[in-house]
Amino acid sequence: KKSMELNPLNFVTLHSFGRIYFSWGKSDKAISIYRQAIELNPMIGRTYLFYVYIVTHQPQLAKILLQEMTDLPNERERVMMQALVEYEMGQTEKAYQTLKSSLVDYAGDSYTPARVFAYMNKKDEAFRWLDKAYQEKFSMYQIQSDRLMANLHSDPRYNELLKKMNILLN
Repeated sequence: KKSMELNPLNFVTLHSFGRIYFSWGKSDKAISIYRQAIELNPMIGRTYLFYVYIVTHQPQLAKILLQEMTDLPNERERVMMQALVEYEMGQTEKAYQTLKSSLVDYAGDSYTPARVFAYMNKKDEAFRWLDKAYQEKFSMYQIQSDRLMANLHSDPRYNELLKKMNILLN
C-alpha cells in the first residue's frame, strides 16, 4: 500500500495490486485499478481488465474492451479471448469451436489455452495443455491464484500437478 501512496502512477505497482485484488476475489477494486492502469499501459491494462470482466460474468463489457484492443501482439490470443466472450454469452459450442480453431498449428505458450479450457470446464483439454506447459518449463507460478483455473481445483489431477511443480498445497 505504501508504494501505491508514494507513486500512484507506477504501472508495475498498479498491475501488481490489480492482480492481488483479482486473485482475492475483490473484483471491484481490481476493475478500478486496471482502469487506472490502462492510462499507463493500454494493452496490459485492458488485457487484465478483460479477464476480470469475464470472471465476473460481464461479457458485454469484455466484448467492448476486446474490440478496443487493437494493439494485441498475438491474433491467436484475441481469438481465445473471443472464445471466452462467446462462452460467457451462453454460446458454449461456438466458443469451443472458436477456441479449437485458434489452436491449429499453435506454437505459443501452452498455459494460455489451458486457462481458457479450464474456464470452459473442459478439464481433460485443460490438463493436456497444462502438462505441455509443464514440459515446456513455462512458468505457472500464478496457477493457484488464477481465477480462470478455478474449475480445476476439485480435480485430483490439479493437486498432482501442484505436487509435480513443487508448489505447496493450500
